[in-house]
Amino acid sequence: MTAKRNTQRIEETAEQPVIRMGNIQQAVKPEPPPPVLPPPPPELPPLPHCSQQPAPQPPPPPPRQTPVPQ
Repeated sequence: MTAKRNTQRIEETAEQPVIRMGNIQQAVKPEPPPPVLPPPPPELPPLPHCSQQPAPQPPPPPPRQTPVPQ
């Protein structure tokens, strides 16, 4: 009985490397990493449309309508 148990244990241990090999084969194919965008240089001039246009200012209040003397 001990011999059969030993053979069963050997078969179980023999199956483990096969499963590991399957995992290794799947891991051997690495997925392509996402394209890493280079960080923008710190010394970037302000955008032209931002530098040309002045800061938005609130519209001037409407002129008071003085009553026209009749």
